Amino acid sequence: MMVLMIFGYDEDSICIAAKYYIKPEHFKFYHQEFSLL
Repeated sequence: MMVLMIFGYDEDSICIAAKYYIKPEHFKFYHQEFSLL
């Protein structure tokens, strides 16, 4: 399993900090979910 820490901005210029726990068989992108926090 791989862990990534990603910092960036969404379309509305809201700063997001996302922590991804990546398993090859369960790869998902939770951008929208983090944008709502």
